[in-house]
Amino acid sequence: MLIDAHTHDRSRADAVISVSPADYSPEPQRLYSVGWHPWHLPAFDDEHRRLLDVAARSGQVVAIGETGIDRLRGADLLLQRLWLERHIALADELGKPLILHIVRGAEQVIKAWRDSGHHTITAVVHGMRANAQVAQMLLREGFFLSFGARFNPDAVRCTPLDSLLLETDEYPADIDAVAQAVAQARGVTASGVKKAAAANLARLLQ
Repeated sequence: MLIDAHTHDRSRADAVISVSPADYSPEPQRLYSVGWHPWHLPAFDDEHRRLLDVAARSGQVVAIGETGIDRLRGADLLLQRLWLERHIALADELGKPLILHIVRGAEQVIKAWRDSGHHTITAVVHGMRANAQVAQMLLREGFFLSFGARFNPDAVRCTPLDSLLLETDEYPADIDAVAQAVAQARGVTASGVKKAAAANLARLLQ
């Protein structure tokens, strides 16, 4: 049962592993998401677009990103927006979900999403740590919200179970510990949260 929607730990066989196009070197029986992280963006040139495009077409790549807007850290915001738009277009072209990194940039990401037109795919906001107001804004766009070891309990509680995912990201905690924490915040069982997250991830990647 695949539950972990996002990790940077390449040793995990039971998760979607996030890597940059430059580092994409798939191992057997692994699933990946590929994208240029907002913290480490290269120039928006033909070579780096080609690297992303080639990696994204791999059969083991099941999602595009992470990409997004980070207003506290990373590249110039104009460059972040250019790469976000490219990732959105590529995800639509390939029919693969988009993995979003958002830090105080939800409105900018939503604008880019809307400006890019009709979508054949949806997006996952990974590492969701914002408050319930931001969570509701993202949920209205049809986005999935993925919660890891750190989260806002109010945001967890306002997220419908059919829009909720779990992840380990860069933290050492295993997915069972994350599920337990999310379940405690919601006042439900960890097994129920894991079952819902697994079903949502399967639906997202089908």
